[in-house]
Parts: sequence; structure tokens; C-alpha cells
Amino acid sequence: DMTGDDVSTSDIPRPMALVLGSESEGLHRLVRDRCDYVVRVSGRSDGKGVESLNVGVACGVLLHEFS
Repeated sequence: DMTGDDVSTSDIPRPMALVLGSESEGLHRLVRDRCDYVVRVSGRSDGKGVESLNVGVACGVLLHEFS
């Protein structure tokens, strides 16, 4: 979620469940409200990164960050 904490600096306790929203709608508000932590995948620091990632790519990045 673009309003979440940066995943690279977040300290998410384990075990955890990874919840991903749809590519067009994101997480439903009621699902998001039930989450303890909401994170975002930040782009490049120079501002030239992409605005959003498709859900498959975002999942891969998140799995890498949490492994």
C-alpha cells in the first residue's frame, strides 16, 4: 500500500501472514483495517522508479525482504 511503512525498514514480527490486494483495487478497506502492519515497496531513491508494481512482482519483492 502506498501509504504503508517502507518494507525495507519495517520490523514485522514472525510468524506473519502476507496479504496482497488485487492489482486494480488493492486491499478492500475492511481487510486493510484488520491488518496489524501495512507496508509499501519503495522505488528508487532518485525518484525515477515505477509508481506501482503488479501483484506478482510485489509479492516476489516482499518474499525476498521477509526471507
